Amino acid sequence: MDKEGQLNLSFSMIFTILIIIVTIAVASYVIVKFLNVNKCQEIGTFYSDLEKEATKALSAGVYSDTFTIKMNSFNGKIKAICFGNLTQTALSKSDDIIKRELNEEAIDPRDNIFIYPTSEACDAKFVSKKIGYIETDGFFCVALSKGTSQFRMSITEDDNRVKVSEI
Repeated sequence: MDKEGQLNLSFSMIFTILIIIVTIAVASYVIVKFLNVNKCQEIGTFYSDLEKEATKALSAGVYSDTFTIKMNSFNGKIKAICFGNLTQTALSKSDDIIKRELNEEAIDPRDNIFIYPTSEACDAKFVSKKIGYIETDGFFCVALSKGTSQFRMSITEDDNRVKVSEI
């Protein structure tokens, strides 16, 4: 009897198709994880570069310069980088809203640099950081536009801390 419309596939053909699907799924997972590692590295590099620049400012004695933030691999998902600790007064109403959101999360209030929103900071250890010789006049955030922004770092002869401020 001839059976029309019936597809005859051997076990080896079905097994081969299954192996191809699994291989594509694993490759996709690895690629996504690799891209996330790149994002974590970008935040770590930002913290490291900021620390180096602050050390450079301290050793210069008198210093005033602009620091550029570059977070290009996040495609606009990181909205702001915030400075100051969570016990300081916010310098604007929008900064106060962000500060309250950060306070609701389990973040060390002694830290003085924060990624906002925290869900985009890729790992809990990258959400915030404390750099001991940085100070601010209050809590403030610099908004990122297309992954970049700037802020000012300065120090005078009498200071032993680097002042970070908005431009």
